[in-house]
Amino acid sequence: MLFMRLYNDKDHISEIDAVKTPGDLFYIALENDALTGYCQFRLGANTVYILSLRDQGDRLTGDGLLRSAMFYAFSSGINRAHFSEFIDMTKYAPYGYHLSCERYIESIDDFLGNCIEHKTKPESEKKDCS
Repeated sequence: MLFMRLYNDKDHISEIDAVKTPGDLFYIALENDALTGYCQFRLGANTVYILSLRDQGDRLTGDGLLRSAMFYAFSSGINRAHFSEFIDMTKYAPYGYHLSCERYIESIDDFLGNCIEHKTKPESEKKDCS
């Protein structure tokens, strides 16, 4: 079973420890205690900076990690997300990731809210998350 959570100081995963710098946070995806992906991010004053994403080719895992990082930022009072140029966001376009030219989502609240509505409302009321 796939499980996602924040990486913490008690965790020692060499792949993450090798890229971690002070101030970085990680959401990790684990299957049977084996790392299957991670999202590296940093909180700024008004923006969450998504620095890197590893999903081992599983776009659903990548999408879940990105949404987890954005929800964490939104819960911390941040409503804007910037995605590193090192992340190929075109493969996530089917999941609603249509970024500005500067690689931003201007409203995490709208982004997450639209897709929650898309998944939970009756067919006649669903919004287009593309």
